[in-house]
Amino acid sequence: MSNRTRPISMAHNHEKKSSVCDAVRRAFNSSRGFAGILTIVIPAVIIIIIGLVIWHDHTVRTRHKDFRNFMEQGTASYKAGNFDAAEDSAQKAIKMSPNDGDAKRLLADTCLRKVGVFYKHQRYADAKSYLEKATAIGTKAPEAEKWDNLLGKKLKIEELCSMGNQYFNSRDFKSAFRSYSEALRLEPRNKALIKNLKKAKQGNEFLKLLNTSKKALADKQFARAEEAISRALIIAPNDREAREIRTKARISIALGHLREGEYAKAYHLSLRLVKELPANKEAQEINITSKTKWMEALISDGDAFFRAKRLDAAKRCIDRAISLDPVNIKAREEMEKIEKKIAARDEKKKEGDDYRSAGKFDKAIGCYKEALSMDPGNQSLNRAIAVAQETQRGIEAVYRETLSYSEPALDAGGGSYPKSNPRARRASSGGSCKIDFRAAIRENSRKHGNTTLGAAMLGAGNCMNCHKNINDLTAKLKRAKP
Repeated sequence: MSNRTRPISMAHNHEKKSSVCDAVRRAFNSSRGFAGILTIVIPAVIIIIIGLVIWHDHTVRTRHKDFRNFMEQGTASYKAGNFDAAEDSAQKAIKMSPNDGDAKRLLADTCLRKVGVFYKHQRYADAKSYLEKATAIGTKAPEAEKWDNLLGKKLKIEELCSMGNQYFNSRDFKSAFRSYSEALRLEPRNKALIKNLKKAKQGNEFLKLLNTSKKALADKQFARAEEAISRALIIAPNDREAREIRTKARISIALGHLREGEYAKAYHLSLRLVKELPANKEAQEINITSKTKWMEALISDGDAFFRAKRLDAAKRCIDRAISLDPVNIKAREEMEKIEKKIAARDEKKKEGDDYRSAGKFDKAIGCYKEALSMDPGNQSLNRAIAVAQETQRGIEAVYRETLSYSEPALDAGGGSYPKSNPRARRASSGGSCKIDFRAAIRENSRKHGNTTLGAAMLGAGNCMNCHKNINDLTAKLKRAKP
């Protein structure tokens, strides 16, 4: 029995030994693999740690650099008076470094400067908000207490004014007076408060005017109603009932103007109503109707003035019509006709001016009269004719005076002036008129068609006094403007 089992036992032991060897071999192999893994993992972990350290250091450096940039930008903006930008930069710096004292001081100083700006522009609620923000930062701000006192006073005044306005609008004039008085005690020189207090005192006057306007409106005395309610609205500009009464009175007045044919008055009054009350349909209808009627009247008046040869008056009427409706075809046609006639008149006047400048006064007067026939009431043309005639008479007088000085020399055969003529003797100063005066007149008339000034100058010859008289008159004529 034992012999039979021995081989089996030996075989079993052999298998057991081989399994142990396999286990040892596997353990050995696995230990070698783990060591290999460690040789890979450990350097990788070290590299990662080093990278994280470098990245952290870079991040810290970058944040520090950004913080400095924000602080520099905020400080520069603060010095430049750009407090919005300074506040933004300071907040970003605090976000990066919440405990930094410099950033907190910059933000606090900026908030205090903004308090001053808002206070200057009377935005007291905003100023109070920034004052609280500056105080909440925790830095010591010597100005904070001063601003707190000032803003507390201003906000109290605003509150009292608001209460006074509410009382005033509800026609509780006594309560309004009390609120304004209390506010005025805090700030005695406030002009707006003094004005409001005065209006509150006039509360009874307002009620009296309101009742007067209501009675006048009921009696259809619209002008009286409008006058009374306008005075009432000076006292209480925002009173709804008073404004409604004024609107009714003005609409009634505008309708009256339409019925009486006073289209311009109706148009201007309705235009005011439309601007004040854009949604009022009655005012819009009156405005459209009065504008149309006034347009028709202006075109009709312009045509009547044109037929009466009153060109400037006609042009003014049509100009007004075109200003009301620039695309009105009839008004444009009338204007074209009037401008054509005015151009012809002005052309004739210019021709007369040219003749007058050349000394041809007869032709100048003829042109002026022809232009005047197109526009008989034109004052400018009447003045031009009068000036031309007066100038012509003046030059002819000089001509006759020159002739009286020159003829003695001419009769003496071209010699000097007679000694018996003291004026001629003084004027000649040793000279003489040696020109054939009559021949000069004929020659000048033949060449230039001018027997007045040019002839007088030629006839004067060397006579200094004659030349002086003629030159003085010529200078006056050049300055004269018809």
